[in-house]
Amino acid sequence: MPSDGAPQDKIFALSDAQKDLLTALCILVFALGGFFFINSEGASVYPGDGGLTWRTLPFIYSGLLTGLSLIYLTQSFHKMRAEDAGAPKARDAAEERTERIVWVRRIGSLLLLLAFAMTLKVFGFATVVPIFLFLLFRLYQRGRWQTDLMLSIGGGFLLWVLFVPVLKMNLKGGALDVLTPILLKALKAVGL
Repeated sequence: MPSDGAPQDKIFALSDAQKDLLTALCILVFALGGFFFINSEGASVYPGDGGLTWRTLPFIYSGLLTGLSLIYLTQSFHKMRAEDAGAPKARDAAEERTERIVWVRRIGSLLLLLAFAMTLKVFGFATVVPIFLFLLFRLYQRGRWQTDLMLSIGGGFLLWVLFVPVLKMNLKGGALDVLTPILLKALKAVGL
């Protein structure tokens, strides 16, 4: 037991600024990893419309995520300095419960994002996005499940329309993707 009388399990408790700093560092590592794994197999790259390649968007996304994580890192340092200057405050049970909920949602979001990335090639964008959105809405408890379901289906469809017919991205899945061919046939029937 420490000499100041604090319980043993509170010794390793992190402040909000330290948690933000840790989160910013994890995002930065993830973003920088994107630069190295965009073409990890060394596949040949052919320019498409406007000179863009299939590597261009991930490279841009990695750059933007790196920039955002650096901003987050800077804000976390400033927050940590401000916390160090102020007196420590006691935490009540409601703050600890809220903190646990926040961490569960952070970890849940990362797990959902990993599951999204792993199932996208198998089931296709049109199938995976509404499921991902619905689970994410339920994780954050944004509203009633019926409303979340309608928003997920509508939002997933609008995202599919944006990325597939408008931006001409190939987001078809594997053999288990039954929804994309149906939507593509519907678009041809409408004349788009």
